[in-house]
Amino acid sequence: MGPDELERIRPINDMLYGGVEARLRADQRAGGFPKKRDPRRFAFTAHMAVIGFLNMKAIAASAKDPLIHSDEDTIEDLCTTFRDAALRGGAK
Repeated sequence: MGPDELERIRPINDMLYGGVEARLRADQRAGGFPKKRDPRRFAFTAHMAVIGFLNMKAIAASAKDPLIHSDEDTIEDLCTTFRDAALRGGAK
């Protein structure tokens, strides 16, 4: 992938992650999100986790073998995991 392709992709990335990054950076300045964490990367990894969840749902549905855990419980665990990761270490 060359510079021309990247130039077209970067604005799309900004649409996906820019808002979350801005909020997390504001939280960093206020001491609510650890300074050692990269807000953009954190938003990206959260997005990847959600895509993984949706992929597992699709695989299970195609096999007609529903997931053992409810969507609500799984989403709660994802949110808890990312909240705990965001807060781990305080606002260092």
